[in-house]
Amino acid sequence: MLSADHVAIVGGGFSGTLLAINLLRHGEARVTLIERRGDRLGRGLAYGAAQDDHVLNVRAANMSALPDAPGHFADWLKARAEGQDASFATRRTYGLYLRDLLEAAADEAGARLRLVEAEAVDIRLSDEAAAVRLATGAWVAADIAVIAPGNLPPHALPAFAGISHIAYADDPWTAGLADGLCGDDQVLLLGCGLTAVDCALSLDTGGFAGRIVAVSRRGLLPHAHA
Repeated sequence: MLSADHVAIVGGGFSGTLLAINLLRHGEARVTLIERRGDRLGRGLAYGAAQDDHVLNVRAANMSALPDAPGHFADWLKARAEGQDASFATRRTYGLYLRDLLEAAADEAGARLRLVEAEAVDIRLSDEAAAVRLATGAWVAADIAVIAPGNLPPHALPAFAGISHIAYADDPWTAGLADGLCGDDQVLLLGCGLTAVDCALSLDTGGFAGRIVAVSRRGLLPHAHA
């Protein structure tokens, strides 16, 4: 049976944060949570890079971060007067919820939780231990190391590999998609899924008044909730 007195977690997004919280809630282990971007601690890319208009595609009643408390997120929203069980909260709001959970866990755990804002660059494993090297040169020694890097950057589509042009955005989560555009411009979205919807919302929020065209091989739109 695997057991550890000290767990090092590399990555402070959704997965890393929830692992840290549940280790603290359901055991006695010490946890070191390593995240290179302090502003995304507890949020990660999914909830830290989202724009104000980007919403979850699941209702609040089914978005609790705690399996043993299925209504936790909905109750959190109600307490803040920001929604109900059937609400579709924004992803930024969910990021705040995760950060609140982490801060509450930190207050309760005390010295059992250590938060490190640094980049992990190497890991060394042995039969009974793990050590994570930080970009600062320091090492974090632990019994177990968990790697939770989150979503990696989008891969380059073969047809567009090597393109570097102001008119081409290879990352749909890039901030300022509408920067430099005017009402006479046209934006082409390759795909009609949820990410395309997010891009359209970002363009609209950014003040883009031109035309948006979405192209899809199958012409299918995201399903509407009942």
